[in-house]
Amino acid sequence: MEIVEGSRSDLSDIFDLATTALVHDSFSIKLLEEKLFQNPCPDQDQYRLDLARENQAIVGFMHAVTRPAESRAWLGLFAIARAKQRHKAASDLL
Repeated sequence: MEIVEGSRSDLSDIFDLATTALVHDSFSIKLLEEKLFQNPCPDQDQYRLDLARENQAIVGFMHAVTRPAESRAWLGLFAIARAKQRHKAASDLL
């Protein structure tokens, strides 16, 4: 498994994972793109999207937001494919 930085070109695969892993949430691909890539406060917040890949397939992702001026950070979205849960993918992303 490798951890790599995600980009807009990964959106379709991230969307597929989000719709199966985040079963209590409802996303359109447009909403997911907005949440992951459209930073409403770029002067204040920094976005980071990391992907867990196994054999080139995305098996997890973590979207983190940091606000350096306030020494704050939080996870926006975090998902791991069900088949990869309890297999260290989440720990590797964190």
